[in-house]
Amino acid sequence: MENCIKNNLPKILKEHIYKLKETSEDNSIKDSIQYMTESTIEVINFDKVATEYKKISGINNIPKSNDALYISKDYYYFIEFKNGRLKKNIIQFNGKINGKINGKVNEQKYTNRFEGYINGNLFDYIKGNIENNNHFNGYVNSKFDGYIDGINIDNNENIKGVFKGNINAKFDGHINYINVENDLKEKIYDSIFILSNISKEFNINIPKISNNIIYILVYNKEKNSNKKIFRYDKKNKAKKDTSILSFPQIDNLKNYLLKEVNYLTEDNFEKFIKENFIE
Repeated sequence: MENCIKNNLPKILKEHIYKLKETSEDNSIKDSIQYMTESTIEVINFDKVATEYKKISGINNIPKSNDALYISKDYYYFIEFKNGRLKKNIIQFNGKINGKINGKVNEQKYTNRFEGYINGNLFDYIKGNIENNNHFNGYVNSKFDGYIDGINIDNNENIKGVFKGNINAKFDGHINYINVENDLKEKIYDSIFILSNISKEFNINIPKISNNIIYILVYNKEKNSNKKIFRYDKKNKAKKDTSILSFPQIDNLKNYLLKEVNYLTEDNFEKFIKENFIE
């Protein structure tokens, strides 16, 4: 952001200026931190802002928030990074399994019986009982993307690391069920609510919030390669493969709460940065 913008920010925003790379961090997998951009452009870490806003406003729960906010002379850019698979619903698992695995850990193939701990996302079939605090005991037969730590039951070999493959096993642990589209929408609403309240302290040179918010969802193309929408190209009278995600509830916010909605792969986001952001 330009100095003329940063110098006129209220304290709660000015104290949480980070490098864009830092706000793109994905630490969901133990011992394997990943970043969705290497950009060193300065932005506001809006997750940090939301946490502090809770403290000073006295509200009970931490509001949901987008990852980063970039402010130009004309617009506010809310940026949300999603490094995982963007299915409609995602179930995050953290607990112990006993059964079979079929996949890769650090490029090494494993097809064997396994006992140990998992932490990550399951995408398919589960059967069992959910108790208080989302404790789940039952059976899973699903693709899995996450971290495992345990042993090969057949030879007592330790297996530990980032795992991608299939799990067919008994599970005992905790789950977190997320509707991705609703989660994204709530983050937008809460972020705009916070920004609107904070804006009372803005210097007159900062742009008005109304009709000046641009939303950017940055996603992992490799993990979402099958997520495409098709639009009718009137000029060529054919369907055009745009190869982008589409969330109708988010799209409907355009011209209502948002000026623009952008779904960008990591590579396209780098191009967007060069065209729209200033160091």
